[in-house]
Amino acid sequence: MTRMTATDDIVRPGRPRDPAKDNAAIQATLELLNERGFHQLRIDEVAARAGVPKSTIYRRWPSLHALVVDAYQTAFPALALAGTGDPLEELDEVLELSVGRLAENPLGPSLTIAGATIMQDPELAEEYRGRFVNPCWIALTEALKRGISAGRFRTKRPVEDVASMLYGHASYSIIFLGERPDVEALKSNARALLEIL
Repeated sequence: MTRMTATDDIVRPGRPRDPAKDNAAIQATLELLNERGFHQLRIDEVAARAGVPKSTIYRRWPSLHALVVDAYQTAFPALALAGTGDPLEELDEVLELSVGRLAENPLGPSLTIAGATIMQDPELAEEYRGRFVNPCWIALTEALKRGISAGRFRTKRPVEDVASMLYGHASYSIIFLGERPDVEALKSNARALLEIL
């Protein structure tokens, strides 16, 4: 029989989770991601930085990757598009908000790099896509479709191909070149691909 001490951080039936400890773990994770990168992140270091036992973290998150997904959600809030009604302005806005946040946020490169690993986890892949990939993809393809419908964009390629070229360029810059994506260059590429009218 395991003996419990007064210092053990034990969750008894009905005991509510402490939001302060959750927030401390999230903040510690973001700090360490920024300092060391995704592949150097360790649960014991997160716990030490947050000032909580590892058991507290594992009760809240079943794995390090699950913790990272929640932490990134804090650093990368949902896209908030203004929707001006002008197809070209809306396309630029989507590129600025979706790619620009990778370029401007210190955690941008690690979000993409971590995604390549997390997407191999069947339990987290769908959640990662739902939080960080699909919203940007849908916003971009819908902006492209609106421009085509309005007669402002002219392209023989499916909008999915154009979106892949634009986002692929950004991902390549981050993952393989170790550079922050150039949003203005992406806007220029979009105009070339779409033959803006």
